[in-house]
Amino acid sequence: MKYYLALSLFMAAGIVNASSSNVTIPAQTNIEISVVENLIIYEWQLICYQHSESGGTHPEGKEACSEISQLQVSLGDAIEKAEPSGICPTIVRPANLTIDGIVGGKETLFTEEYTNSCYLKNTMSGAELPSLVPFNEDGTYNTGKSE
Repeated sequence: MKYYLALSLFMAAGIVNASSSNVTIPAQTNIEISVVENLIIYEWQLICYQHSESGGTHPEGKEACSEISQLQVSLGDAIEKAEPSGICPTIVRPANLTIDGIVGGKETLFTEEYTNSCYLKNTMSGAELPSLVPFNEDGTYNTGKSE
């Protein structure tokens, strides 16, 4: 009787796992990332779990989660304090970034308008978050859909 009681207590505490297939690892980060540019909305969901697992619709989820986990400051502070990492044309085509959700267990809401997508991309690189807003090699947004 004592054995079954002790085993039940260990299982309830999560020390003994009777069925690993039923384990759900809580997300440490679950954010919606959106960019509005030229009246077009680009959206991605990024879910970061422990042990470098990722989910959502973000095409570079694993890389983005790794970058977020390396931050020494909040996501918003990292982006706000970042200097763009390269030179961009001065063409005005506003790119409005919104990040909303949970980062590292804390609620986050970040919004910013950039002169154009080049400034947005280079700011993300300057913040050491080059995968957070996914871009293709040609500078277009990576929506994860083949066209």
